[in-house]
Amino acid sequence: MKKTLKAEFDFVKDPFYEENAPQSFSVKELPIDEQPRERLMTHGAKTLSDAELLAVLLRTGTQKFNALELARLMLKDRNGLASLSKCRWEDLKTWSGIGKVKALTLEAVFELSRRLNSKSQPLVQFTQPSDLNTYFGPLLRDLGYEVFVVVLANNANRIITHKEIAKGTKSATLVDIQEVIKLALLHNATSIVLIHNHPSGNPAISNADKQLTRKITEAANYFSLTILDHLIIAGHEYVSFRDQGLLI
Repeated sequence: MKKTLKAEFDFVKDPFYEENAPQSFSVKELPIDEQPRERLMTHGAKTLSDAELLAVLLRTGTQKFNALELARLMLKDRNGLASLSKCRWEDLKTWSGIGKVKALTLEAVFELSRRLNSKSQPLVQFTQPSDLNTYFGPLLRDLGYEVFVVVLANNANRIITHKEIAKGTKSATLVDIQEVIKLALLHNATSIVLIHNHPSGNPAISNADKQLTRKITEAANYFSLTILDHLIIAGHEYVSFRDQGLLI
C-alpha cells in the first residue's frame, strides 16, 4: 500500500502531470453520436463546430472539464476562433489542461491555417497594393503581435524575395533601418515594399508609422533604392501609404 501511495504522489509531482493525469470526466461518457472524433469519422470535419474541432486537437481535458468543455471555455474566453488563433503558445498555456505540448500543437495548427489561407503559389509580381494584401493579408491579419516584412523587387515589380525582419509586441515593433537597406543591396533589389500589421484591427496610420517610413525612405534614396509602398494590414482591412499620398 505504501508503495502505491508513493507512486501516485510521484505522478502528481511530475511536470507533465497536467498532460497525462487520468480524467474524472471524459468525452467518452457522451453519447457516441455526440463525441467529436466519432462525429468526425462518421459525418466529416465540415459538420463539426469550432469547439468540436478544437476538442479533437486537445484530445483530453482536465479533472474538471472534458476536452469539449475545455474547447468551449477557450473559445468563450477569447470571443471566438479568430481571436483564439492569435494566441501564442505561451498564452495558450494559461488555460488549465493546456500543457506545453498542446499549446505548441495549437499554435502550429493556427499557423498552418494562415498559410493555407494565403495564395498557394508564391507572389511573383504585383501591380497594386491589393495584390500584396491578397498574399500577405492572411499571413499577418490574425497575429496578436506586430510583424514587419520587407518585400524586395526589381524594376518590373517582380519580387526577388521577402523577409520578416522584426517581431514586436501588440502595439510596437523595433525595426533596424540598416538591415532593410543591407537586405536590399544583398539581393540586388531596386525597390522595396514595407509591410506590417496592426493587431488592434485599426488600420489607421500612426505618427510612428510615418516617421519610420520617412527614415527608411531617406536611407533608401541615398542608395538609389525606391520605396514603392508601405502597407498596413489590420484584420481584413489595409491602408497603403502610396494610395494616401504619404510617400516622399
